[in-house]
Amino acid sequence: MSNTCYSRCTLSALIFYVIITSLLVGQTICFAETVTLSWDANSEPDLGGYKVYYTADSSSLPFDGVGAVEGTSPVDVHNLTTATISGLDPNRTYYVAVTAYDTSGLESPYSNVVAVLEAVPPSISLTSPAANTDVSGTVAITASASDNVGVSMVEFYRNGALLFASNTAPYAFSWNTTSFVNGNCTLMAIARDSAGNFAQSSSVSVTVNNPIPDVTAPTVTTFSLPSTAAALTVPVTGISASDAIGVTGYLISESATTPAATAPGWSVTAPTSFTFSGEGSKTAYAWAKDAAGNVSGSRSAATTIILPVTGGTTLSDALLALQIGSGKVTPTAEQVARLDVAPVINGISVPNGVVDTGDAIVLLSKIVGKPVL
Repeated sequence: MSNTCYSRCTLSALIFYVIITSLLVGQTICFAETVTLSWDANSEPDLGGYKVYYTADSSSLPFDGVGAVEGTSPVDVHNLTTATISGLDPNRTYYVAVTAYDTSGLESPYSNVVAVLEAVPPSISLTSPAANTDVSGTVAITASASDNVGVSMVEFYRNGALLFASNTAPYAFSWNTTSFVNGNCTLMAIARDSAGNFAQSSSVSVTVNNPIPDVTAPTVTTFSLPSTAAALTVPVTGISASDAIGVTGYLISESATTPAATAPGWSVTAPTSFTFSGEGSKTAYAWAKDAAGNVSGSRSAATTIILPVTGGTTLSDALLALQIGSGKVTPTAEQVARLDVAPVINGISVPNGVVDTGDAIVLLSKIVGKPVL
């Protein structure tokens, strides 16, 4: 034999039905204002009838409840195997049981006890965010909930999916909206009490509107230098860059390695010159960055730097170098140190310890401003 309880909702009130079988061990939980009881009939030939016992708020014996329309506990239902106990306070928990008695008045122990829990649902409302607002970043979702006995749980939902649940007040959740796509969504909350009653708040519509991350790097569209220069600081004849949102920095380097967005040397405006580390054939690389820290690929430009000969070199020095190189003059140590400027490798003088006609040619080229390759 077993016991069962179930409920049905009508338009007027919640009506709870309980089927009780006699003399079972255990406790069944249901909900009620009106409780309908049913049990298996006893087979004894001297059965006199049945009594229904009920009490409120405590399962301690005896069940001496009052207030039901059918009278105080116990309610004698004679030989019927069904009974209705009505007029119960929905704000209170009731405990009910059935006994059987014989024709001589002897009464059985209580059957299994059924707990009929209070049936008043909690109340709940979302207090933030406000309806029809834009939200971004981390947003506080808060709710106000109450119950005649006590709220046992508050759950927060987004588009029907559970976000968070809490069993302690204040009922709040820090919602990280960046984990969700931008767009409209609906928030609501559900409050539950220990009796299993629950209530749902009104829905609140909000729009997630987080900034879309910028992951596209700028592009250096132009970069040019003069083909030759007579100083280490070379004018930039052209530099420009483009970006979907905006270029925030420019940098020129001699290295082809992409610089960090936080590296030294970035300038807000396009540079008008660049200083190389030495003379000769040189390549520079132009870079651009944006506010998100994206750094462009490079665009390169080449130049040849020929520095003027220092120390007052004249045409006479070139003629002297030619004479030394042809063996007509024996040079002094000072003349070798001053006139030994050849060979020139990649635009840079590499003295070889002697003065010859090659030095004369380099000296003449420098005096007239002709590049020496």
